[in-house]
Amino acid sequence: RSLDLAKAELEIEATRMKSLGAQLAQLGVDTANLAASRNIQSAIPIRAPLDGYLTALEVNLGKLVHPDDLLFEIVDNRHLHLELQVYAQDLPILASGQAIACTAPGRNDTLWAKVHQIGKSIDPESRTTMVHGHFDHEPVPLIPGTYLSAWVYTGEEEVWVVPQEAVVQEDGRSYVFERKASGFVRREVTTGLAQEGLIALVDWPANDDLTLAVKGAYYLNGHLGELSGE
Repeated sequence: RSLDLAKAELEIEATRMKSLGAQLAQLGVDTANLAASRNIQSAIPIRAPLDGYLTALEVNLGKLVHPDDLLFEIVDNRHLHLELQVYAQDLPILASGQAIACTAPGRNDTLWAKVHQIGKSIDPESRTTMVHGHFDHEPVPLIPGTYLSAWVYTGEEEVWVVPQEAVVQEDGRSYVFERKASGFVRREVTTGLAQEGLIALVDWPANDDLTLAVKGAYYLNGHLGELSGE
């Protein structure tokens, strides 16, 4: 009976030893070397779960720490994600895989990403949902936490566009100036989306021979007087 109890206790201790060994291995301790040398280590290395940059240090030498204490903050910027706040009314036109164009303060280039995941809840105060995106190319030349301006391309449509300075606004209407043999003629147009210095002309006739003034629309409008469109 004593032998049976001793065997049972031995099995319990062996299991406990394996469990403690697994915990030590997670902490970076070489358990095989520890078992072979039977030496007690007075210090062990702390291994980070990822590579990156140290952004916060919450401990100092001699400080007593507990298992749930925060010691360091590490940021791995090799794989940055994009988090967008999108208004609830725009959610029906969003879908995974749509292209995202991003611009950052102080940068003249455009960074491209794709919609990866769309949030399932709406913030009651801002009435927005988080949309998660992945950049097309990595590493991304940004610092984590950078605020971006982003446009999600929800669909494609061919439209005629002109520089925004080619369109003049007057009394709530939009006009462009068409070049004729006798000079310039003002034509009323319906404008659409304006972006990156260009503005769309809605329902514009597909005429390759048409020539428009792309600069100086306000100058022409002031000098041509009351010209009627065709």
